[in-house]
Amino acid sequence: MWTPWYIAAFATGIITIIVTIFSFLFPSRKITLLLRFTFDAVSIVNGICVYYATGVTAIWSVVAVDAVGIVRDVIYLFRVKYKWADKLFWLFLFEAIFAASLIITWDGPIALLPVIGSLICNVALYLKDVK
Repeated sequence: MWTPWYIAAFATGIITIIVTIFSFLFPSRKITLLLRFTFDAVSIVNGICVYYATGVTAIWSVVAVDAVGIVRDVIYLFRVKYKWADKLFWLFLFEAIFAASLIITWDGPIALLPVIGSLICNVALYLKDVK
């Protein structure tokens, strides 16, 4: 039961929860995006650990969404500094990618959860006002 993969999945899951809590504590958009980047990176590791610990294939939809989320976080961080990153195009591109990831990683209705969450999160992170 307590395999190394299971322990790693548990530990990285705790880290993602802590990072998520901290992301709500800071009013700065930059810090929120950096914490979201950290969340996405740790969540990918968590997803891989969960897969090897349990064999649940639906976790790959979470990993795919978080991989795209890392790219999104970097581009949204550059919105203030670079004009190319401040285009509405990026919002629609990431929305389309998140929706397409559902088709690619479909493993039943459970695969809807990370994608719907990412669609909502994408809009929230695109906004310049974190309030």
